[in-house]
Amino acid sequence: MGVLQAYCKRLTVNGTDGEELYQITLEKAYRAYGDNSAMNRAYLFRIAKNAWIDHRRTKAVHEVPLLEEHVKHHAVNDVNVREAFEVMAERLSVRQSVLLLMTEVFGFTAKETAAWFDSTKGAVKEALKRARLRCSENGVCLRQGGKGDFLLFPSG
Repeated sequence: MGVLQAYCKRLTVNGTDGEELYQITLEKAYRAYGDNSAMNRAYLFRIAKNAWIDHRRTKAVHEVPLLEEHVKHHAVNDVNVREAFEVMAERLSVRQSVLLLMTEVFGFTAKETAAWFDSTKGAVKEALKRARLRCSENGVCLRQGGKGDFLLFPSG
């Protein structure tokens, strides 16, 4: 089994991930064959490779890279921004704050944001609607800027 373990580490390029892949491979092999020792090396290597591909595919769904185009640059007063964040932190839940920042400040779509939260696009849109309403009720307004951007600023 040392050869399989080395193969898993080489495949993942990380000792910890390699150990995890090794254990997953053995678990899948034993589940398929039980205690039967008729498994050959090629079969185990294929299980390891397919398990790693599956792991990377599921991880890729949850990894949305932060691109420069997501960051919007606005010339705003630092004091106003700080006040807006303080009010937002006091009045919104952490989830609502993060959703609002991801969509309104960093420009992520509802679908991209849903991938981060393991949620659906509809749930994100509904949470954003509630967060925007709560912001406008509690002293932080969202004002539409240029090209559909929204700016946070304290009202009053």
